[in-house]
Amino acid sequence: MPFAQYPGDRAREAIKNAKHMPLWLDSSERPEPRPALSGQQSAGLVVIGAGLSGLWTALRAKERHPNWDVALIEGDRIANAASGRNGGFVASSITHGYANGIGRWPEEFPELHRMGVANLEGIEKTIADYGIDCGYHRVGELDIATEPYQVSDLANHAELIQSYGVDVTFQDRKQTQEQVSSPSYLASVLDPYVGIVDPARLCWGLARAAEALGVRIYEHSAVTALKRHQATVQVSTVAGRIDADRVAITTAAHQPLLKRVSAFVVPVFDHVFATAPIP
Repeated sequence: MPFAQYPGDRAREAIKNAKHMPLWLDSSERPEPRPALSGQQSAGLVVIGAGLSGLWTALRAKERHPNWDVALIEGDRIANAASGRNGGFVASSITHGYANGIGRWPEEFPELHRMGVANLEGIEKTIADYGIDCGYHRVGELDIATEPYQVSDLANHAELIQSYGVDVTFQDRKQTQEQVSSPSYLASVLDPYVGIVDPARLCWGLARAAEALGVRIYEHSAVTALKRHQATVQVSTVAGRIDADRVAITTAAHQPLLKRVSAFVVPVFDHVFATAPIP
């Protein structure tokens, strides 16, 4: 049988030249690494982990307390972990989906939704205030029905979350086709509280903004130990140490620096394939 007739072989042929590299980090815009921490220093606040959480923590701390001496320590490169390896979606939901939030916390959900929208607007304001060029757009998100039985389910879903104050819109086939002309799309729910972004460029922009306010950033400075010493916390790395008044740990799913946190960390894996433009 000819080679092209084996579906598995065709798939392998299609990806034979692919490279295993995070899409967003494979960019000529990636800045050169900052120096590693060395010697013994001190700081008012040390933030451990230079992903989105750590960068935003350092930036907000310096905005709110300009007199604080803030240092940000990263074991690898800025955005090298989950912050530079995600799908690039920016959603307001802080309950992993509206239905999940309503099902688990029905009484609190309106307030949780309000907080989520405020968070999204805060992200947008930071991007605008610091002029961060990260391709951000509030484009909304479509939840699609591709089978007839799914249409009524989507309509009921929209009605439920609308009753909790979420401003989504149910769209019939014609309205959906006007936005995405696919013959398989029968209906949709439009959620306006979702944007898209280049997450690596967002991280790099946040780093520049934080440094402009006086935050010190060290890369390739993995933390090896945390130790209380009198009124400070000693943050030791492979080549240096910072004595900090306070420490914020933003290491996501990496091995927790505090054992008591381990039981609350659940890694979630994601795989993204990027192709050449599709006709």
